[in-house]
Amino acid sequence: MSGFKKFIGNIAIESIFSENESHRFLLKRKYTTSRKKLENKKLCFILINPSYADELLFDKTNRIASNLGVRNSYNEVVILNMFSLITKNKESLNRQMGIANHSENDKIISDECKSSDTIIISWGIDEIYDERRMELKEIIRNCGISNENVYSIVYSDKTGKVYNPAHLSMYISDNPPNFKIEKYQL
Repeated sequence: MSGFKKFIGNIAIESIFSENESHRFLLKRKYTTSRKKLENKKLCFILINPSYADELLFDKTNRIASNLGVRNSYNEVVILNMFSLITKNKESLNRQMGIANHSENDKIISDECKSSDTIIISWGIDEIYDERRMELKEIIRNCGISNENVYSIVYSDKTGKVYNPAHLSMYISDNPPNFKIEKYQL
């Protein structure tokens, strides 16, 4: 094919669910391509709780997280959640707080953060989650990742109010980006 270039890209996708599939612990995408130089770097996102996305179904949050990673030359993007229970919205999660976090979730968060180059936090500012945030901050601190490699997504609405969005897909867009990534103080 004269005058054309052909590129091949692959995504290896891994998901880890509870036995009854009501909890998702991890959604991992690992990229290879014949075109863009991706570095052997891992980017972990810690969000509030998972949606329906899995190893085959993408949602807007997954697309935004994946695009952020690839655009910044990461070859691996991992989505973790402070609560592992799959729900449609925050209100449903709040009604089920007694079962919202499976016992395996913290171990998987710890393991993934230990091997991460960068962590981006987007878990909102709702006071109901303050205790859980403190637990996760301690887990992250104990993983050995430098605070210099922990960031937060910051979004300003039309009135200028600044948020750490709880759900990436509800507030932000990556085309063009309407958010900033700033250092996060554990």
